[in-house]
Amino acid sequence: MEPQENPIENLPIKEVYGQLLTILTNRRKNKDGTLLIGYPVDELSVVLNKTVEETNELLAELNEFLLGLGLSVATYNEPNKEWVAIKSLYAAPIELHEDELTVLGTVIMLIEENKGSKIETQKVVDYLAKRDYFNEYKIKKNVKSLMDAGYLKKATSGGLAYGSRTLIEINDESRRFISRQASELLF
Repeated sequence: MEPQENPIENLPIKEVYGQLLTILTNRRKNKDGTLLIGYPVDELSVVLNKTVEETNELLAELNEFLLGLGLSVATYNEPNKEWVAIKSLYAAPIELHEDELTVLGTVIMLIEENKGSKIETQKVVDYLAKRDYFNEYKIKKNVKSLMDAGYLKKATSGGLAYGSRTLIEINDESRRFISRQASELLF
C-alpha cells in the first residue's frame, strides 16, 4: 500500500492557518449537552495526517501568527482528552447578565475552595439563598443558563464543573482572583 499524500503539505501556510482557525473555533454539544469548543489534539493530528508532536509544532506556529491579531491557541481538558481552541487575549465575548455573573463567580469561588474539584449544585443554592441573593429557582435557572452557554457542565460523577468556555476564557490566575473577589463580596 502506498503512503497517502498529506493534502495540507501543498497548501500555502496562510490557507492552512485559515482552516485551522475554522476548526479551532468550532462549537458543538456532545451527547450530554456539554458545549465543546475547538477540537481534540489527537483527532486533529489524524485529520492533518501528522504526529501529535508535528501537530503541536504547527499549533505553536499558528499561535505566533495569531498573537499579532490579539488571539492565541488555548488548550483545555475534557474527560480523557486534551482539546485545543482559539481564545482572545484581551477580552472574552461575555454575553452574561449580572445574575449569571454572580452565580458564575460563586461557582468559581466554591470550586477553587474545593481545590478545583466539582461541587454540588445544592451547595451553590445553599450559599446564595442563605445570603438572600436569589431564590432557589432563580439560582438553578442561572446555573442552567451557564451550562447552556458552556461556562459550566455536569461533572461525570454529578455536580458542577468548569465548562469549556470557563477553561478557555478564564485562566487559572483569573479564576483564583475571581474566587478571592467573590469571597470578599459575598461575606
